Amino acid sequence: GYGSITPRTQAGQLTTIAYALIGIPLTLLTLRSVGVHINAFHFYLIRSTHRKHCKNENALMKNTSGLLLTVIIVAVVMFFSVTSWTFTEAFYFVFVSCSTVGFGDYV
Repeated sequence: GYGSITPRTQAGQLTTIAYALIGIPLTLLTLRSVGVHINAFHFYLIRSTHRKHCKNENALMKNTSGLLLTVIIVAVVMFFSVTSWTFTEAFYFVFVSCSTVGFGDYV
């Protein structure tokens, strides 16, 4: 995972377990709720784009891929601008984070 801070005492370890038992399900519920809204917006974009511009399924795939690439590029540019990382380091961080590899070497 990201970082190297870990609880060292028994009280800290038990608190971490209790926090995770409550926090993980709450996070999953929140992510599900956010995902439902993002999914609805995504389908709205696809439907409106499909009606206006897509003559076939290949065009729909290109538009969806373009949207994904745009999100990745925006994230890379954001991290490149906000941190002191190079463009390659920012791209590496975005890729490792989005693919859930998460080595933790850039945080």
